[in-house]
Amino acid sequence: MKEKSIRFFSSQDNQKTRKKSDKPRKSKKQPTLTGTISAKGIVVFPVKTAAALDLGAAPMRFKVGTQEGKRKISALYLVKTSQEEDGFDLVKAGRSYGIELAGVLTNNGVDFKTAKQSFVVKDFSHDGMTGYELQLKDSEPKVKAAVSATGKKRGRPRKNAVVA
Repeated sequence: MKEKSIRFFSSQDNQKTRKKSDKPRKSKKQPTLTGTISAKGIVVFPVKTAAALDLGAAPMRFKVGTQEGKRKISALYLVKTSQEEDGFDLVKAGRSYGIELAGVLTNNGVDFKTAKQSFVVKDFSHDGMTGYELQLKDSEPKVKAAVSATGKKRGRPRKNAVVA
């Protein structure tokens, strides 16, 4: 029998050498933080957005404002505050967090009952205060899921009974 020649590897052979064709890895892009306005006028922050903004760690209050001189709201500005009379409470609702602003939104022309409203959250600073800017996106009309998914109404059709 012939002896087989065997080549053994060292730990240095296991190191990957970088070729020019290998591109450097891209850094992870921060996800866009979004939220919605519910049909009851609550500004809702989903779990991922709330975790990224560090909301809900303790009872929080926010001062809410808009840009002066505008007829319709295009952005809401939230600044943390500790004063009772100036702020709105951040409340945990299920898995998300929300601030009830139905009166403010209705008085400033935001139609949250018939149109789906969503927003993008960005940091901002103004006069030494840091807070969050909620930039509203274009609204979309609300669609009922049962009709749009199948194209048909749900349930049995009603029999029109003639009452004599």
